[in-house]
Order: sequence, then structure tokens, then C-alpha cells
Amino acid sequence: LHQEVRHFYKYRAIEKMLEGKTLEEAKPVIERISGNESIAYQSAWRDIVLEATGTQLPEANRRYHALLLEMERLIHHLTDLGFIPNDAGFGAALAFASRLAEEARRMLRTLCGHRFGFGAIDFEAHTLVREVFLAYLEALEKEVAFFEAWILDIPSLWDRFDTTGILKKEKAVKYDTVGVVARASGLGLDCRNNDFYRAHGFQMQIQQSADVSARFMVRLKEVQNSITMMRHFSMDRCEGVTPGSAKDGTYEAFVESSLGELYMSVTLQNGVIDRFFVRDPSFMNWQALHLMMPNNIIADFPLINKSCDLSYAGNDL
Repeated sequence: LHQEVRHFYKYRAIEKMLEGKTLEEAKPVIERISGNESIAYQSAWRDIVLEATGTQLPEANRRYHALLLEMERLIHHLTDLGFIPNDAGFGAALAFASRLAEEARRMLRTLCGHRFGFGAIDFEAHTLVREVFLAYLEALEKEVAFFEAWILDIPSLWDRFDTTGILKKEKAVKYDTVGVVARASGLGLDCRNNDFYRAHGFQMQIQQSADVSARFMVRLKEVQNSITMMRHFSMDRCEGVTPGSAKDGTYEAFVESSLGELYMSVTLQNGVIDRFFVRDPSFMNWQALHLMMPNNIIADFPLINKSCDLSYAGNDL
């Protein structure tokens, strides 16, 4: 009949914890706020450092960081592409997609030294073994194409997906939804919709049916688009950059994480953080989840919930 989402019982005091720290001292905490979005959080931190120090990031470094962010998106979309069918009783999809997600995590570790991308975004020089990475993308593309053909040819699965957990467009707007949830309801919202990303192959992925099937297809198409972009982002080497001293002021950053638009604001005073604020995309999408529940069977709750892939850690700061 109705679902009440109750959060904020887990208080980690992250915002207060960072007060009095320099931007560099704050980074190990910021990148661990939400393990699903570590690279996205680091990317927001990077943009604030660049703005506060007046530093320009070279094109090769920007491409390298964007590649890592797409790897993180790829991992989490692949995980969801397995878990969503699993919650409809099709465990084979979970086994297949989990293997692809694990291989992607190992590739991320090869790229930056950590399976979850901790410490991935920095201002150091990096070398990419481009041939190995491109071979990985080619193999992955074939696996994803097989997965798509396989999963689309299972009518009983789509019988569970179609018209389940609908979030109508006007409600998606009213509740300020972001990310896959918004795009599956027909909203063209994506922080990557800019000249830099479009020049490297970005294409907005939008569905209109606003149900579980729409959220599944947005993820599948974004995986394929991420593979395309990572081919364009791949480079042989990026050089080190040394940011200057951060100036006092308030700085903001927006990054499209795997879950949607991540917002971060930092106020610096006397060279250290006076106020830190972050708004995870899940903070927005959790508030709309209850709208998807009425008129569905109880067994579809986990299916609807997983199709949104909401973060507890990013919400309860």
C-alpha cells in the first residue's frame, strides 16, 4: 500500500570531521564516503582543488580521469544488470554479469592500483598500456553484445520488468530525481552532456516507459556508450601537475557519478576547510522511491529497489 523510507539513523559526522583540514588532508575521507562512487567523489574534489588553486588540467590528464570515472560507472552498471534480473528470479544473469563486473574491477586495479579506485584521481603522471586496455574493451564489448541478445530474448523476464515500478515524468521532475532514475523517466539530465564528453563519443541515454525495464535499458546502453568513450579517452601517458596554494572562498563541483549528479561544496578559510557539504544523488532519488511501489506485488519491491540502485552510505553522512 505504501512504503516509508526512513534514513539518517547512521550519522558518521563526515562534514564536521573535515573541518579544519586542508583539501589534501580531506581527500582520504572524501574518497571513502561512498564506495560505489569513490572516483566520482574524487573527481568533485579535484575540480574544487583546480578552482581553488587556479590550476588548468592538461587534456591528457582530463581524459585519464574521465576514463577512470567511466570504469567506475561500467562496474556498477554491470553489477546492476546482473542483480535486477536476479531479483526477478533469473540468477543466470547475475552469474554472467558478476563475472564481467569482477573482470572490470581487476582492470580498474591494473589502471590505478585499487579495486575500488581509492587514490585514483590525483595530479601525478600516469602511463596506460593502451594496447592491453583496448583489447580488454574489445572483448568486453562482445560479451555485452551477447548479454543483450540473450537477455532481450526472455519474455518471462520482461513480463516482470514492463510496467513495474513506474515513476511518471512529472513526478520525476517534482522530486528532482537524477541519474538513471531520471533518464529512465524521460528526463535528459546528465552532467556529461558537454563539449568535452560529446567530443569523445558521449550520447545521452533516455527511455520513456519509466519502469524497471527502462532503468535496465538505460544502464545497458550506458555500458555500451562507456566502452565507446573509454576508447576515445585512452592515452599512452599523462604528465604530472602541481597545483598552487588554495585561495580562501567557496567552491562547488558537479560530477555525474554512476548513480547520478553528485554535488560538492567547500568553503576554505585560512587555507583549511571551514564548511564541507556534499549531496549524493541517492539523497534525491530515495525520496521518490515510495512513488514506484503502489499497485505492484510485494515480490517486486526488491526488483524496483535494485533498479534504482540507491546508496545508503552516500545518504547517511
